[in-house]
Amino acid sequence: MIKMKKIIVLMHPSRKVAHVKVGFSWPAFLLGPLWAFVKRLWWHFLALILVLKMVNFATYYALSTESLFSLFLDIGISLTYMLVCGIYGNRWLMKALLKRGYVVVN
Repeated sequence: MIKMKKIIVLMHPSRKVAHVKVGFSWPAFLLGPLWAFVKRLWWHFLALILVLKMVNFATYYALSTESLFSLFLDIGISLTYMLVCGIYGNRWLMKALLKRGYVVVN
């Protein structure tokens, strides 16, 4: 059985077409702020950079204290950050495109 991806097609009045996959976004999961920057999600980009800086500070703290608990807590926070980006990335993109004047075609 072949599993098909569900994709939403959006069109701008200037005839530009955008495709947004429904579901998890691997590029957002793996690249986070860089993905938001490329997709022109400026506010998300700034927020993700801010959160990433806090996660980096937590990592630095966890490594400097040499506490195993701090290290596992940091890994959990980092994975949660990446999961939030992956789960909500396509939703953020869809909302941004709709605000820019795109309309759903299919």
